[in-house]
Amino acid sequence: HSFDLVIWGEEEIAQVDQLPGLPRSGQILVMIDGGDITKIRYNHNIKPHLLFKRELFQKTQQKIKGSIYPFNFAVEDMYWHEFIPHQARQYDYSCMLRLSSNPFRTKLKEALEVVGPKMNKRLTHFVGETGEISYGGNKAFRTPTPKYFNILNQSRVSINCYGAGQDCLRFWEILGSGAMLLSQRLELAMAHPFQDGVHGLFFDNLKEFEEKFGKLINSKYTIACSN
Repeated sequence: HSFDLVIWGEEEIAQVDQLPGLPRSGQILVMIDGGDITKIRYNHNIKPHLLFKRELFQKTQQKIKGSIYPFNFAVEDMYWHEFIPHQARQYDYSCMLRLSSNPFRTKLKEALEVVGPKMNKRLTHFVGETGEISYGGNKAFRTPTPKYFNILNQSRVSINCYGAGQDCLRFWEILGSGAMLLSQRLELAMAHPFQDGVHGLFFDNLKEFEEKFGKLINSKYTIACSN
């Protein structure tokens, strides 16, 4: 109660619940929710004045009255050194997904293994897991996965799909590496929304994925975008 500004994260909600009473007059409360859960989580007796949420659906933002803002992932500063934007692109496309985090990833991988060679057998590609784990260990920092970044840096096109949540590091890292983004369409709110066909290509289902993937690999569009 002695502080004018109080900021807490989603892991500290339980501590906030133990605060004695409502905030005093003039006190500003801010919550930052960086978790995978889409549910709005806060104590209604201690409602934040500002809420920044990573997994914030567009419909949720429109429905809730109050100051709630998207808090999306981006390319984290500690990983910028992993990218080599002007490296030679040896793979025409890559798909590196941890299959255990979402059943649709398995369906997408199986579809890609069929339609890729069928559409164009000459294109080089990598489809499979590289062991990448977003966060691990006691400090919750990323487990080093040099194979993942090495393939990503050499890809003209790379594919993203939902994991435990919609906002994946892979979504942003594909762009950071200079590859063309082909991604499942996000339902999340963004401060600066991406446009289909401008910032990347987006799909809602396997049929749309196959259509847009086919256009990419059978045109010079991939080379133009990756450069």
